Amino acid sequence: NTAAALGELFSLARELFRHGHDVSEDLTRAFSTDALSDRRDEVLEVGAADWTFLLPAHESGAVLQVGSGWGGGVLELSARYSEVWSADSSGDLLRWQGIRRDAAGARNLHLIQVPPGLLPFPEGAFDLVSFPERAVRAAQSGLPSLMKTTRRVLRPGGWLHVGVRRSLRATASWIRLFQHHGFSDVRVHWAIPSSGSF
Repeated sequence: NTAAALGELFSLARELFRHGHDVSEDLTRAFSTDALSDRRDEVLEVGAADWTFLLPAHESGAVLQVGSGWGGGVLELSARYSEVWSADSSGDLLRWQGIRRDAAGARNLHLIQVPPGLLPFPEGAFDLVSFPERAVRAAQSGLPSLMKTTRRVLRPGGWLHVGVRRSLRATASWIRLFQHHGFSDVRVHWAIPSSGSF
């Protein structure tokens, strides 16, 4: 049962982090359970924000990641930007992120539970808004509305990151969608495969 295994993982992580342990070996052991063995890379999300190195440096900027999942991306973002907001609809995932945030001492990482498609932030609040691939998949039917809401919370000159794995034909559709909603200077970057993806 994945839910029970995750509950045990939360308890283990909280205890380990509380005592300042190097958790990599203990988490590896926890992920060897049948229920979690195939989810280790997804949960730890190492390298989840590597794409930020394509952007100009804005260490003083505010960042919002929508659908932040297990939190690997927002943790990496919190090391580079002065204020990071993690928005997700899952209370359990935000609880996990809180454990990771506290262990990392990322005081600039703020967690907020929001219903899908809702961004309860003031106009122009963020320099960068990010949607990882899982958030894009979850929002497929509401993308036009979400693009409009995203434009509202982005500062003028801000950046939008959308993680998608698609064909060239689908990429052209994405570019048209962004341009239709007022995004200019749309760029496409292809991910470089890691050794683990072969």
